[in-house]
Amino acid sequence: MLLNFCLNLFLKHHYLSHYRMLTRNFGPLIRLWTMRFESKHQFFKRCMRNSRNFINVTGMLAKRHQMLQAYLSGAPRFLTNEVLINSNLVVDPSTEVKECLQSSGITDGHLCTECTVRGTVYSKGQVLPIEMHPDKKSILFGKIEMIVIDPEMHVNFLASLKSGQFNFEIRCYVLCSDNCSVHCMLLDSFLDL
Repeated sequence: MLLNFCLNLFLKHHYLSHYRMLTRNFGPLIRLWTMRFESKHQFFKRCMRNSRNFINVTGMLAKRHQMLQAYLSGAPRFLTNEVLINSNLVVDPSTEVKECLQSSGITDGHLCTECTVRGTVYSKGQVLPIEMHPDKKSILFGKIEMIVIDPEMHVNFLASLKSGQFNFEIRCYVLCSDNCSVHCMLLDSFLDL
């Protein structure tokens, strides 16, 4: 019991030893906590101890840390298929829109101008890439005109197709409005760049 108390006191004393340097560097430590640093340091020490790899130590530790962060931040976000409707659209769709929806097999659904899918907000007027040509100098884009969410909570975009050519002077794609036909497309049919 006494040994456990002394060990605990020694660990707390070790954490206090950092306070003088941190106060000198950052000022009052009202928004700074050394326990986060100690926790990260324990992760790196454990990686070194387990891997026994001493060639390019910083590269190996950076790669493992980034893989851990990707795993921790990606798992809950992408496993949920959450769709939030931010703004309902209360208009009677035109005949062109009705024909487009019927040709896609959608008979019922919510029309909206903005929705959130897995943490990403999609709204009317956004331009998303659909298809990249092999030369990577031109891309087919879709400009969102309306968002349709069917009863099974699948997100469909009514998008007007536009081609885009890469402009090397301004280092971005310039849209050409040569094809303005409206197509109904699932969210998954767009490219994930």
